[in-house]
Amino acid sequence: MAPECFVRPQEFGGIVDDKVDIWSLGVVFFEMLFGQQPYTNVEQIMQFGLVESSFPPIEFPTQGRVSNEAKEFIQMLLAPNPSRRPCIRQLFCHPYIKKQWGQR
Repeated sequence: MAPECFVRPQEFGGIVDDKVDIWSLGVVFFEMLFGQQPYTNVEQIMQFGLVESSFPPIEFPTQGRVSNEAKEFIQMLLAPNPSRRPCIRQLFCHPYIKKQWGQR
């Protein structure tokens, strides 16, 4: 679950919106590429909440060949603060998505 689901509503404006789906997309994408979850410790997510400076960085496994564009895409999706996550339209403009679907 996205970090905003674990903090007081006052910390992020009080509205859980479609940015939680963007977070979920990042988790699913990470699992598809690496076969594991990006964050396995829910208590850790609850502790750090939306404080990006104290949120643990995403650790990418070294197995497999995953492009830097794909890693950047995942990091964008998994931004702890929902206001820093892209909307769905912005995702389609990311170079990784354009490259994968032949849109230049």
